[in-house]
Amino acid sequence: APAKGRHQLHRIAERLVHVQPELCESDYDVAFNTLAQKVRRRSLIVAFTEVLDSESSKVLVHRLGRLVPRHLPLCVSIADPDVPRAMLKAPVTVGDVFDKAVGRELYLDTQFTLRSLESMGAQVIHVPADRISVTTLRRYMDIKHRGLL
Repeated sequence: APAKGRHQLHRIAERLVHVQPELCESDYDVAFNTLAQKVRRRSLIVAFTEVLDSESSKVLVHRLGRLVPRHLPLCVSIADPDVPRAMLKAPVTVGDVFDKAVGRELYLDTQFTLRSLESMGAQVIHVPADRISVTTLRRYMDIKHRGLL
């Protein structure tokens, strides 16, 4: 359960140490229903995810949007650095043309989804995996500094 204090991070780490990865789709309905039952006070709700396209992210966008205005949702999305590279690469082969087209479509769809989240009142971070920790911490400090919670 959510709790205050330094010991909470240790408790979370202890619980997660034995978790094994599993390839499955996130069940946002269960996650956010549980959250709604257990967290009544206004809170920063952070969802670490990969926003791929508007269709596969429909439930996430809907559920995060419903958290506003009671809570402040923050969607931390892992950006794939290969997508912009594919868009910028000069095509040489037919495969390169295909990669460029798919990269552009995926990029535009992801941007649409992220803008949808922002328009609903969610905070959004979309950076490569190696920058997630620092960027999320900075956003948290900015949220606290601006008194958004």
